[in-house]
Amino acid sequence: MVVLEFRWSMRHAAVVFTAAFCSFIPVAMTLSTGGGQSSHRVVLPRLDLEEKEFEYLERNGYVTGYVTNPERTPPGGEHFEEDAELAIKSFQEFYKLPVTGTMDTDTKATMWMPRCGFPDVAVLEKGGEEGAGHEGEAKKRRRRYNTAGGWYKWDHTKLTYSIVNFPSRGKLKQYEVRYAIKRAFEIWSNVTALEFQELERSSEADIRIEFLRGSHSSDKDHPMFDGPDGELAHAFAPNSGWGDVDGDVHFDDAEIFNIEDSENGYNFFQIAAHEIGHSLGLDHSQDPRALMWPHYHYVHNFKLPKDDVEGIQSLYGPNVNEVSKQTPKKVTSHCTLVFDAVTTIGGIIYAFKSGRFWEIADGNLITDPEGLMTDDYWFHLPSQINAVYHRSDGKTVFLKGTKYWVYHGQYPLPGYPRRLADLGLPTAVDAALTYNADKTFFIKKNQVWRFDEKRQSVDPGYPKKVRKIFRGLPRKMHSAFRHSDGQMYFLSGKKYYEVNRRIRRVLKSSPGLFTVDFMGCDSVKN
Repeated sequence: MVVLEFRWSMRHAAVVFTAAFCSFIPVAMTLSTGGGQSSHRVVLPRLDLEEKEFEYLERNGYVTGYVTNPERTPPGGEHFEEDAELAIKSFQEFYKLPVTGTMDTDTKATMWMPRCGFPDVAVLEKGGEEGAGHEGEAKKRRRRYNTAGGWYKWDHTKLTYSIVNFPSRGKLKQYEVRYAIKRAFEIWSNVTALEFQELERSSEADIRIEFLRGSHSSDKDHPMFDGPDGELAHAFAPNSGWGDVDGDVHFDDAEIFNIEDSENGYNFFQIAAHEIGHSLGLDHSQDPRALMWPHYHYVHNFKLPKDDVEGIQSLYGPNVNEVSKQTPKKVTSHCTLVFDAVTTIGGIIYAFKSGRFWEIADGNLITDPEGLMTDDYWFHLPSQINAVYHRSDGKTVFLKGTKYWVYHGQYPLPGYPRRLADLGLPTAVDAALTYNADKTFFIKKNQVWRFDEKRQSVDPGYPKKVRKIFRGLPRKMHSAFRHSDGQMYFLSGKKYYEVNRRIRRVLKSSPGLFTVDFMGCDSVKN
C-alpha cells in the first residue's frame, strides 16, 4: 500500500506528493524538496550522480534491479553502477528527455522540480497478496497505473464520510471546510454511480477526514506530518491493508489552507478533491492537466478533466443520470437574453439567467459569451434565481420561490436557505436592490416592500404601489440593481430604466437596451 502525501516547495510554488512505503523504505528517507538534509555526496563521478539523486531514483522505482527484485544485491553492491545508469535512462525516458544515462543539466533540473514522491515505476503495498493483508505479512510489489489495476476500490457505491475535526490554523471557517469537502466529493459522484453522505463526526463512516499534526499513529509504518510547508495531506486507498484508516484522508494541521489560490496558503477544495480521488482508488495520472497529476496546480473555475473522469469510471462506471445531459446544447447569445436577476459586487455587474451568470465591467462583457455556471462559483446555489442583491456587510443574498440564501463569498452561511415569509416578504420576488446601507427594496408585480436590514423586517406602511415610490417605471420589472455610480437601474424585458436615487424618478434618457449599453452588444435581435 502507498500513502500519498503533498509536498511543497516554496521556490517553485507548487505542491507534490510523497509516498511512505511501509518498512521496506523507511519513512525517515522521505524526500524533501523544501530544504531537507539530503546528502550532496557524489557517489558515481562518471554519471555525475549524487547520493540524494540515487535515493530519489530508488524511491520512485527507477532502480529496477533492486526495487523490483529485493533478492538482488542492495544498492552499493556489484550492480550499483549498472542499476544507476539504467535508472537515469528510465527517468529520462519517462520525462521525454534526451536519454544519456548521465545526470546532465536538464535531468537534474527536471528531477528537482516539485513532484510526487510516489514511484513512477513500481510501488509497495502494505499487507498480503490481495492488497488487504495483515501487519507482519510479507510486503508485495505491484505495478500500478492510474486506477491501481483495480485492486483498491470500494465494494459498494453508497459511501459515507465524516469530518472528525477542523483546522486550527488559518481563516477557514467550519462551514467553508464542510462545503469544500462536499463539493470535492460531488465532482466524483457527478460522473460515477457513487453516492456520498456526510455523517456527523462518526467513527463508522467509510471515509474519515481529519486535521492532524506530526506523528499521529502508533503504527510505525504510518507517515507523519513535518510541519508548515512540508507534507500537506495524505490519503489511504480502500482495501489496501492499513486497517482502520483504509480510505481515510488526513490533512496536516500545521498548514494554512484557503479557498482561493494564494501565496499564503493552499487551495483546500482542489487538494481535498485530489486526496478523495486516492481514497476512492485512483493512482496519480501522467497527464499534467489531470486533477490526479501529482503536482499542485490551482485551476480557476475547476471542472474535472477527461482523464480523471475516465479513470474513476473505469472503477465504478458512469453516472447514468448524467449521461443524457452530456449532449451539447446550443447556447443562446447573451445579447438576446432577458435576465432573471442582476446585482453589483465590487464594482462588477453580475447578470444571471437559467443557472448561468455573466460579469460586466465598464460597459463590456468580461466573461465568455456563453457565461459561467452559477454553482461553479456560488456553491450549491439553485438555478433560475428570482432576485439577488449585495449587502453593505459584504454578503450576497439570493432569492428563489419561497426561500432565500445568504452567501459569504462562494459559500452559503450555515442554516440557509430560510423562508422569505419569516422576513415578511412575498414569494417569487421579481427584483431586489439596495437603497443604502440599511434599506433594501423588493419588488413583485406592481408592489414594493422596503426592508430594514438592521431590524430584519419590513418597514411600517409597506407594501406600496411601485409608481408611488419610483416614478416613471413600466408595470413589469424583471430585475433591478444599484450600480457603483450610485444610480438605480430597473430592467423590464431587454430594456433598462435609470432612476435618480435622490428623487427616485426615471431619467429622461431612459429607456436603453441593457445588453447594448452594458454588455457591448451591437444588437438585441436573435
